[in-house]
Amino acid sequence: MRRGLHVATERGPLAVTRERKNVRLRITCAALGVASLVFAIPVLADPPGSGWTLVFADEFNGTAVDTSKWNTCFDIGCGNGPVFSTANNLHVGDGVLTVALRQDNPAPGYSWSSGAISSHDKFEFLYGYMETRARLSPHAQATNPAFWARRLLLPSEEIDVFETLYRPNKLFFTLHCDTFDNSVCSPQTSYDGPDFSANFHVIGAYWDASRVEFYVDGTKRGTLTQYVPQHPLYVIANHYLKANANPSWAEDTISFDYIRVWQQVPICPGCNDNDPCTADNYDPAIHCRHTPVTDGTACSTTTCPNGTCTCRAGRCVSPIESWLVPVLGSMLE
Repeated sequence: MRRGLHVATERGPLAVTRERKNVRLRITCAALGVASLVFAIPVLADPPGSGWTLVFADEFNGTAVDTSKWNTCFDIGCGNGPVFSTANNLHVGDGVLTVALRQDNPAPGYSWSSGAISSHDKFEFLYGYMETRARLSPHAQATNPAFWARRLLLPSEEIDVFETLYRPNKLFFTLHCDTFDNSVCSPQTSYDGPDFSANFHVIGAYWDASRVEFYVDGTKRGTLTQYVPQHPLYVIANHYLKANANPSWAEDTISFDYIRVWQQVPICPGCNDNDPCTADNYDPAIHCRHTPVTDGTACSTTTCPNGTCTCRAGRCVSPIESWLVPVLGSMLE
């Protein structure tokens, strides 16, 4: 979703319908780049497969945009090509976020306003599965609703989970990058589908170090393997008007039922030191942090199987060593 920002059936990894429960989840990691924040988010039924952890979600069950999760402008401001994003164009109600596009002169130089939510400075992630359930615009020839993730700093990287690019009944899946030598890359694939404005559809992307797979209603509809982002990205959803469009209508809306991000556990594989006596977390300042667990915690290693050892100062030690260390220490005092 660059615009003015410059900025074969296979079952998908996540099921379309999931059970909701509200709990608090502490997000701490990782080499996967999860921001260290605490959100009250719903825990859902486990996705197909194993090892998925819900790390970010907004079910839009409140009455206003949750500003602990979202900004209502982009990372570089509210202007985006021919439209200017305002919080007035974001409405949360009945479990849905509605994003409006209006002809209303929102700011000098702009005759159209729109709405956007962005998780920059609040949440980002590296690798996982991001998904929304959305109903798109009936005015596809003049609009470009989008759900995407990006990184602003060079090397700039982006995953467009979907945008319509002014085509009815079509979704485009794109990766973008801007590099230090000013080269630009935009591999893209697409899917011809139904009328995406008639009903809600579940659209998501699976992202790992080698590929991004795109899913529509649980079925894989495309894969890109070139220029796969390798840095943490933040999440964006917005509505957009085609430049120089002169539509006969003065308002248009799109709707999002939820936005969710999962990652596969262990959440911090790149930080895993294989020591059962440390908690491995991501710290933006030092990257990996290995914190000793409580002394006396049972642990196992190849030389100490079945939990017969205990942790001491971040090391898994045998019962004899666990007894000898304090004894020897006292003798040396």
